Amino acid sequence: MFFRLVAFLFLLLATGQEAKSQWYKEETPLHQFFQKHFDSTLIYHEFSSWSPYPNYHIVAKSKGSVFLFTYKNPYAAIRGRNLPMELALHFYRSDDNFQAVKPDTNRYLLPFVPAFHYNGPNRWEQLAQLRIWQLQPATQFTATCSVEDGSEIVFYRITKNDIQTIYFYDAEELDTCTPADTNRKTAIELMRYFRDLFKVR
Repeated sequence: MFFRLVAFLFLLLATGQEAKSQWYKEETPLHQFFQKHFDSTLIYHEFSSWSPYPNYHIVAKSKGSVFLFTYKNPYAAIRGRNLPMELALHFYRSDDNFQAVKPDTNRYLLPFVPAFHYNGPNRWEQLAQLRIWQLQPATQFTATCSVEDGSEIVFYRITKNDIQTIYFYDAEELDTCTPADTNRKTAIELMRYFRDLFKVR
């Protein structure tokens, strides 16, 4: 049984990197669902080169009402944990299954209820105030700032007519080298807003 587990993990490592699609560049069935059924949708996706799979935090608006959802891997937290062998195999297979499925209205899409009571401006207004609709990719870079395996974030702006993707690589680290890039600063503010709203740690 031990060798079966080792062989299975080796296969994942050998094929996983090659098989990893850059999900953020694709227009998935989930994006199309929100485009069809909601007036507008904003999605925050934070990932890394080692785990580029969907990690979506979703704010969607329909007829004046705002809804929160998540679409993420429920098995990611068990990676590297010391578990009984059969259970570890089960979770690794489940993790692999998540990676193989394109984002859609499947069991990974869940409604999200914030863990705090909120009486301020509605979340849609707050995102607009943070200039998410004006956000553009960063344009300021410098060769003196080298980052490897940094975090990556994507914002999706979905309307009835369009699906836009705005990508940033390790925004917080690169901001220390190129503090003049206003789009990167806006992305950092938005990242912190989504993290706080969805309590991402």
